[in-house]
Amino acid sequence: MGAEVVVPRSSGFSNGTVDGSAFSFTVTLSFQGNSIDLNYSGTVDGDEMSGTRGGPRGGGQPFTGQKQG
Repeated sequence: MGAEVVVPRSSGFSNGTVDGSAFSFTVTLSFQGNSIDLNYSGTVDGDEMSGTRGGPRGGGQPFTGQKQG
């Protein structure tokens, strides 16, 4: 017996906006004939960014990032 591994594929992003230090955009993921939209929003402060990612079921998952180099 084996297990099937399904890896979502990004169909790009849309609805991108930037207003001062705030940003938002949507990423559409496709897998097994279905697609879902993940909505990202956050802020940039110097070399760092933070925000949340929300999906079709609501809620929010925090994320952070920092410029390297």
